[in-house]
Amino acid sequence: MLILIGQMIVIILHWSVWLCCISGIGLLVLRAMHLTPTQAWHWASAFWGGWTLVVLMLQLWHLVLPINAVAVVGLMGIGLSGILLQRQAVADLGQSLWAAPRTVGMAAMVLVWLANHAAGAVTDYDTGLYHYQSVRWATDYALVPGLGNLHERLAFNSAHLLYAALFEYPRANHAHQLANGLMVLALALQVLAAARAIHKQQDATHADLLLVLLAAGVLLLVILPPGIASLSTDVPIFVLGSVSSAFVAILLHQPLQSNEYHWLLWLLLTLAAAGVAAKLSFIGFATGLVFIVCIAGGGLWRIEQPHLSLAIREVGTMLGWVGLWASLWMLRSVGLSGYPLFPSDSVAVPVAWQIPAAAVAREAAYIRGWARAPGLPSDAVIHSWQWLGAWLHGTLRAVVVWVPLALGGYGLVLLWIAPHPTPVRNWRSAGILLAPVISLIFWFLNAPAVRFAGAAIWLIAASILLHATRHRPRHGLFLAAATLLIVSLVAWGQGPFAVAPHPLTGRYVLPNPPLRSVSNQHGTRISVPA
Repeated sequence: MLILIGQMIVIILHWSVWLCCISGIGLLVLRAMHLTPTQAWHWASAFWGGWTLVVLMLQLWHLVLPINAVAVVGLMGIGLSGILLQRQAVADLGQSLWAAPRTVGMAAMVLVWLANHAAGAVTDYDTGLYHYQSVRWATDYALVPGLGNLHERLAFNSAHLLYAALFEYPRANHAHQLANGLMVLALALQVLAAARAIHKQQDATHADLLLVLLAAGVLLLVILPPGIASLSTDVPIFVLGSVSSAFVAILLHQPLQSNEYHWLLWLLLTLAAAGVAAKLSFIGFATGLVFIVCIAGGGLWRIEQPHLSLAIREVGTMLGWVGLWASLWMLRSVGLSGYPLFPSDSVAVPVAWQIPAAAVAREAAYIRGWARAPGLPSDAVIHSWQWLGAWLHGTLRAVVVWVPLALGGYGLVLLWIAPHPTPVRNWRSAGILLAPVISLIFWFLNAPAVRFAGAAIWLIAASILLHATRHRPRHGLFLAAATLLIVSLVAWGQGPFAVAPHPLTGRYVLPNPPLRSVSNQHGTRISVPA
């Protein structure tokens, strides 16, 4: 028991340090945009803006150097400088928290509960198959040309695993307890702040309501496999989809100062780019975010520029920023595999380390086939629709599907029985749906495994309920969210403070398999299982 408590304390300390450091990096950007954080969403945007910059800097760094202690200390130093430069805002935040002991107490309970689950065993198959191998390659070497020839999964080029490599210092083999958990913690704190605003019935915004309705999804993300004790790239996709949609709601539904408005446009684009860099399946959602930024920045929702040409120029600058992100990610992908969009073989670069085209096609077919009908030959699945019935039956049985469907169904019932229906009167009301709808279409046509859907199903369902209840008392919506939480818990048979599925007498330690050192034809020495 004491060992477990000690492990949880270590996890909490790591999260606390990195939460401050990453937020500090974001505070530097806010300072550059002449924006002083005074609202809850300002602080949330500081963390997520900092997180996207960390991902960008690590991709650049790893082109020439491994993710080592120098990178860790450097990022911490940058974050600390941001906190010092914004020390007055940080002090004001501390005073606000001191005046809200109940909220701080709830946050502490959430923190302990998440740390308890993060201390559990790794049950995610892919974490053992290639995630930890990718992290080890990142901490030991700079980008290795042709690494995907050792195993195709090592060419997936997930920037999220570079971020995870930061947590291998000072203790190795603990990234699975820290990387995903920190992102979920940041989202959970946003949900808690939103719930507080709604409970006090003051300053409750469209984004607050949306976040509270996503609380059940966050809960299931923690208690269902793969959970937060993993390096699964499905976790950041859910989190990034949720937080970016909350920022879209702020952009479209709240009165903003000019610097706030421009900061949100930049933030949404960087979240879109970072999401694709973390997992290519986020590209559908990212496309929707780019459309929203183009329309909002062009002044079709809000005219922030006196001349349309200036607005178009600014949007062009923002898209150029995204293009730099995309070019960097594709450059890394070419380095790992010889294909800028691996595992797609639609574009190939003739380099000496290029993975054979047949192997790339086989990997892409396997992913699409497995997502439709696990266990069946890929060739028999991807060229027909016979898989659809079995896929639909299995998908609807998943708790992470039928719970949000119940949420959306409840909203549709409210719309049906409403004495005065509330149609969608403008694009602003429907704008929140753009990214998740595009994402869901892309998901279904490519690899429709439930875990690849991210937060899209939840966001569509929550948006329907929000529209159905926008003229109803706020407490009714809050009650619906609480009811949904209870239904989710009953469905899974756990309580909100359930202990993670591991013994109380100790902790799980990743085994270190025996290795042997070999050399390739270029003289590079690598370690392989003995």
